[in-house]
Amino acid sequence: MYNVKPVETKRLATQIEPNSESRALADDPWSYVSLLPCVLSVQIEAPHFTVGDLLDLEVGSVINSHHPKTGPVSLWVNGVKLCWAEFDVIGKRLGIRVTGPD
Repeated sequence: MYNVKPVETKRLATQIEPNSESRALADDPWSYVSLLPCVLSVQIEAPHFTVGDLLDLEVGSVINSHHPKTGPVSLWVNGVKLCWAEFDVIGKRLGIRVTGPD
């Protein structure tokens, strides 16, 4: 038979002093949600794209999407369609501008 002794949690809890950030998170449990990572993606269809086309891809390959350069694209978060968006240029980078709900 095993001899198990209980842990003194009261003494341990008094030794830990929460900082202001952890107190704020404890006051608002939903604030933890804002810290969770998520995957943001944009979907552009490429009609008539085949497995053979996929196998032929190499550096410098260009895929014709038949998508207008100013047309709306669907914006997805963690695999769920969130809204419509369009591509935008921010300085030297490509960005996404939200244009409306799904």
